[in-house]
Amino acid sequence: MAVERVHPEMIRDEDPRQSLHGWQGHAHVWVWRTKPDQVTAVISGPGAEFDLETAIPMLRAEYPDDTVDFFFHRPMDWIDAGYYAELTPGDDGTLSLCGVAVPG
Repeated sequence: MAVERVHPEMIRDEDPRQSLHGWQGHAHVWVWRTKPDQVTAVISGPGAEFDLETAIPMLRAEYPDDTVDFFFHRPMDWIDAGYYAELTPGDDGTLSLCGVAVPG
C-alpha cells in the first residue's frame, strides 16, 4: 500500500542560527512543503532581518526545483506588536518586502 504525502508537511526546523552580524540576535528557519513542487520558508526571530541576505540564497539553492515562497517574521516583544511580511527576491539580488496585516 502506497502512502500519500499530505501537504503542507514541515520539512525543515532549523535550530536558531546567529545572524550575519552576530550581535543582532538569532534567526530560526522553518520550511514546509505545500505542494509537490513548492515550498514555503519562514525566517523568524529578533535577528531575522539581518540574516536574509544569506538565508534566502541558501534556501533557493537547496530547493532548486521548487517554487520557494519566503516570509519574514519578527516576533513581538514588550514594546513591539511583531511584524510579518512576504519577501520577493529579485533576480538582481534586491528584496521586496510586503507587510502582512495581522489581526490583533
